[in-house]
Amino acid sequence: MKKRGTYITIFIAFVLLLAFAAGCRSTADIRTDERYERDIEITKIPDGDYRGEATDGPVKAVVIVEVKNGKIRSIVLEHHRMMKGKPAERIPQDVIRAQSLNVDTVSGATISSRAILAAIADALSRHD
Repeated sequence: MKKRGTYITIFIAFVLLLAFAAGCRSTADIRTDERYERDIEITKIPDGDYRGEATDGPVKAVVIVEVKNGKIRSIVLEHHRMMKGKPAERIPQDVIRAQSLNVDTVSGATISSRAILAAIADALSRHD
C-alpha cells in the first residue's frame, strides 16, 4: 500500500512538471520564428528609432533599431534576459552587416538568437 502511494506521488509530480514545461511556452513564444522569417523591406521603413521586444521561453530581448536612408544604422540590445545566450549578442551586428534578418543563429545560443531576431523584427514592424 505504501509503494502505491509513492508511485502516485511520483506520477503526480511528473504530470505537474510536464504541465509547467508546456506552460513556459506561450502562443507568442511559439510564433517567434514566424515573426522574423517574413520579408521586411527595410528600404521602405521611414527614418527613426524603433523599439521592439520578444520572448522565447525563458529568454527576453529588447532592442532599439535605428533606420536611416532605408538602411539599418544601429541596433542597441537594451535588455537580454538569458541563460547561456551571451554569444547571441552578436546577432545585431550580423543583421546590420547583412541588412536583413536572414542571418544564422548562434550555435549553443539558438533561443537567444531567435528572441533577438524576433525583437528586431518587432521593432521594424512598428513603423506604421
